[in-house]
Amino acid sequence: MNNQTSLRLNDFLNTYDHSYMNDLLGCIDDRLGSKSLSSYQLDAVRNAMITLKHYQDSGEIRYFQDIYGDCNILAMEDSNKASFCMSTGSGKTVVMVKLIKELLQAIKNGFIDDKPILTLAPNDSILRQIEREMVENDLEAKILDVDNLKTRNLADNDVFLCRSDKLGDSKRVYKGVKRIDYHNYLQDDGWYILLYEAHGNDIEDSKTKSYIRELSRGLYNRKGFIFSFSDTFTDDVGMLTCAYSYHNSTSSVADISKQL
Repeated sequence: MNNQTSLRLNDFLNTYDHSYMNDLLGCIDDRLGSKSLSSYQLDAVRNAMITLKHYQDSGEIRYFQDIYGDCNILAMEDSNKASFCMSTGSGKTVVMVKLIKELLQAIKNGFIDDKPILTLAPNDSILRQIEREMVENDLEAKILDVDNLKTRNLADNDVFLCRSDKLGDSKRVYKGVKRIDYHNYLQDDGWYILLYEAHGNDIEDSKTKSYIRELSRGLYNRKGFIFSFSDTFTDDVGMLTCAYSYHNSTSSVADISKQL
């Protein structure tokens, strides 16, 4: 861990003029069904949408240069990511489901590219929690399996759930481990992936991370995007791509670093 690493994306967003996105942002309210989002939860969702819109409008090269151009830690191929560092009990599940709703609405309104959405969680308990929140808000989610992918290109309103530790490749699948081959789920233009990370879980495995990166990128040049949610981040990439942080009402690099 580089102690000098800053929240590069968050710093950029604090000064970025996103006034041209008013039509997109004006559609985002503070409601999720019967729930009212806290200001920090709403800010996290707004930062996620601003980041994605800037990434798609600018293109990967300009986006990378705008934010990480003088940084030798982050590779361009890892820049299609926004991390959210939010402490336990801050309502990450609510933020994730609200973000799913806003992604679907933005797709419908033509503000962002049309891609399927994949939500990954480290265990069944968190996955069920996300699914319950989605059902309460009239969002349909399917479990990721071959039967749900009858065509190579999925469309808007396609939302899938999967345990992150079930992702594998042909070697892992055919060794008898209960995993699914991620190659079967590659889409031409990638996915929007919402990732609920858990420290010490299989999501930390470098192979699993590489599967997620490839799923987000897609088979051609129109890359998808990863929104990663965690209590803390354990590497420089997580801090550099942090779009929003919330830890006991503070968002400083020093406070986050103490937990790493």
